[in-house]
Amino acid sequence: MKKLVDFIGKASKISGNGYVYYELWFNTEGAAYVRLTENLPDFSEVKAGTHSMHLYSLAVYAPTRFLNHALGELEAYDLVEKKNVVVKDNNNGGFLKAALRDLLPKQAN
Repeated sequence: MKKLVDFIGKASKISGNGYVYYELWFNTEGAAYVRLTENLPDFSEVKAGTHSMHLYSLAVYAPTRFLNHALGELEAYDLVEKKNVVVKDNNNGGFLKAALRDLLPKQAN
């Protein structure tokens, strides 16, 4: 996996105020992945939500970016273990949808 150098995405959070920062990564076949790097809440929020720093497949999760329900458990690539894992942190789905909406703002009809 390789990170797209000099790219840092900044997406407005879907719920609450503030921003989610993300990176783009690519595997050897050219498939794109999103990695959440930072959650910066508005100063009025008491506590920032946590997230994992795994890689989420753009092809798998892009179609879910406009869903109104939580995504629940997600499958992601773990850079340390070098394999796909199930990620159970409930903030990942919302933050991922925010990043994907920023990256791909148009909804297909």
